[in-house]
Amino acid sequence: MFFKSSLAFLAVAATIGVQASELNWFADRNCDGSSIIDQRNIGCDTCQTPGGDFYGCLVSGVSDSQQVSFHNEPDCTTASLVGQQYGSYCSIAGGTALKSVYIAC
Repeated sequence: MFFKSSLAFLAVAATIGVQASELNWFADRNCDGSSIIDQRNIGCDTCQTPGGDFYGCLVSGVSDSQQVSFHNEPDCTTASLVGQQYGSYCSIAGGTALKSVYIAC
């Protein structure tokens, strides 16, 4: 009985861990201060397109093995990829604004 309940707890904990990602979108080219948009409990294998132009995006709560990609167009298209990183990271826009982020599992 204890073994089954332990496995159930670990399954729930793993699911919660995957859903713990957070995105903070900034108007300036940094990840300091207050974000314009704060998205919490983001699932993996999802694209987030909050709408608008952002120049800084802080991704937190992801594991070091999770790939995060940053895009300068909505909907995380392959052609719009402007950067990739593993784990939590602050991405600063280059010549074009950031418009979407994809978090892999």
